[in-house]
Amino acid sequence: VGSTMDTEHANELAARIALLSDASCTWKLQRNRPASELSSIHVSALSKGIDTANATLLAARLAEPSMPLLLCKYQDESRVVVAAQQPRKVALFVIADKPAYLMTETHRNKNTNLSIWSALQSKTDYSERTGVPLFLLLGWLRERADLRRTAVRCGGNGPRADVVYVGHLKALGAIAIFRQHPDLTGVVYLDSDASIVDFNVLPEEFFALAPSADLLGSSNWKDPIIMNAGVLLFRNSEWTLRFLANWWSHRAGCNDQISLWQAVFRMWGLSVDEATWSEPTSDSLRYLTAIFTDLQRRDAPLARTDPRAASLGLPARNGSSEWR
Repeated sequence: VGSTMDTEHANELAARIALLSDASCTWKLQRNRPASELSSIHVSALSKGIDTANATLLAARLAEPSMPLLLCKYQDESRVVVAAQQPRKVALFVIADKPAYLMTETHRNKNTNLSIWSALQSKTDYSERTGVPLFLLLGWLRERADLRRTAVRCGGNGPRADVVYVGHLKALGAIAIFRQHPDLTGVVYLDSDASIVDFNVLPEEFFALAPSADLLGSSNWKDPIIMNAGVLLFRNSEWTLRFLANWWSHRAGCNDQISLWQAVFRMWGLSVDEATWSEPTSDSLRYLTAIFTDLQRRDAPLARTDPRAASLGLPARNGSSEWR
């Protein structure tokens, strides 16, 4: 996985993934308790001495410097689960720095009246109905200052300098799930506020739309971008593992989406210079538009520099018109 990164990042990634090696953690909903009580999510990680639904206690344990991230598999005991005839080969996963965030009952923006709590319930209902495994990645990581300086910077917005933005944990979670469950053919990441509304569609059907694709995503319904990081489908492949490692190495600030795009460009064999990302949404979209035809030609290698950058009005690097 670390072959495309410098040694420091590769070693650091391996250490982070090792923190998620315990496959015994489970979580479930206690549906008889309102979310307002902050005791509706029960987490059991006996090897870590955790077996509680007390959100305050869980948050305190997750904040301990010695506490690793928790990757927990959903288990339901309050309903009869409709098991699939064959084990599902694609899993879902969601992340949160602490359980209380998932129990938010107010809607987040003007585009929806659905709350994070209702979105979480849609995921558990879907898992119960279809038999699709559902994982929850809980916790947060402190950042090593020496490595933070080597990550591509994507602007000044971000958490404390010693904290990894929770969005960047998507890459770690996907790798950890594939390591713990190598029989899975893919995983689907869903933002905490993303709701599942159609229970008749299975994740495998999306992968079938593009059998050769290792990464599937969508743009925004307005204000187009290269790819929205709120819903992503990862096929279990060597390419995907290398991509996820690249995404992690590009983490920066509070925008996991820009680092996602940079990792995609890296995997296409294109160098990414942060100076060319002063306006990342417009710069990257214009460049992608220019090279799209080349990307469709599988037998046409992509050069690491592209003279068309000058005609696109992209920022020059060291006086050069090449995109780097």
